[in-house]
Amino acid sequence: MAFLSTPDLRKLQDMVMAGDEISRAIAIGILTKAADGIADASLREQAFDRYATDEIEIDDEPATSPANNGTWVAAWVWIEQPDSDACATCRDAIEARLLPCDECGAQDEDE
Repeated sequence: MAFLSTPDLRKLQDMVMAGDEISRAIAIGILTKAADGIADASLREQAFDRYATDEIEIDDEPATSPANNGTWVAAWVWIEQPDSDACATCRDAIEARLLPCDECGAQDEDE
């Protein structure tokens, strides 16, 4: 999956509509830049092997962003809806609770 920023998408549209050789070359450059953001199979496999769980999913063609000493690989993170009976503190918590809740005393079962 490749992503185009809104300004790049508008510029791409303008270049395609112009139809001349220079505009076509600019459009190809924009598309090439977007295609560079697609993970090669080995990056996807590395991310999947290291991080994929029932709560973290990696797309078949995730977006990527090169950085110093590595590459960011996009992932989906599952956030479960809070129990409707949970106290306000528990409903607002995103991370797993390691200690009992100060308000209601609940503690995550996984810990």
